[in-house]
Amino acid sequence: MSDKLIASLNIDPIVSIAGTSDGDATDAIHHDVGKALNSRFTVNFSDIDAIGGTGKWWYNNDYTLLGGSPFFNPSTDNIGGSITPSYTDGTAVDSSGTSTAKMCYVWIHHKGVDTTGAAVSHHIEVWNLFSSYIEPGETSFLMYGHSGARHDLWKIRCMTSDVKIEMLAVMRHNP
Repeated sequence: MSDKLIASLNIDPIVSIAGTSDGDATDAIHHDVGKALNSRFTVNFSDIDAIGGTGKWWYNNDYTLLGGSPFFNPSTDNIGGSITPSYTDGTAVDSSGTSTAKMCYVWIHHKGVDTTGAAVSHHIEVWNLFSSYIEPGETSFLMYGHSGARHDLWKIRCMTSDVKIEMLAVMRHNP
C-alpha cells in the first residue's frame, strides 16, 4: 500500500440577478455553464516513485513567509536552506544546493496575518512560468504533476511584509 493524496475541486459559476418591483434579487448558476463544476482525483505516491525518486510529504501549519524574499531561491535547486529541513517522516531535505527534490502538488493557505497576528491586506504571489495571487484568507492548490516543478522557476513571495501561511506539499525526493 502506498501513501496517496486525494483532492477535489468544486466551482459554482454564480451570477447575481437584480431584483425588480415584481421579484426579489437572486443568484443562479450561469446559464452558459448550466451546472456546478466538480472534479476529484487521487495521486498515488507509488506513481511518483515509479518515475524515480520517492514521494514525500512536507507540511508546516504556521510558516512565516518573509516579505520581499522568495520561498525558493530561483537561481539554485537548494530547497533545504529555505524551508523546514525535513519531511514529515523526519528524512532530511538536502540543504547542500544539489537537491533534485521537486514540488509535485502544493496546497497553500494565506492566513491573512503577520507574525504578530495583526491582519494584513496584501496578497502572496506564486510563480512557475506564470504568476498567481493568493489574497488573505484564500487558499490555492497547484499541480505540477508527478515529475514536479523545476525549482529554478518556482517561487512564492510576499513583497510587502512577513505573512503567515499554511502549506502542504507532495514532493519527489531524489537524494
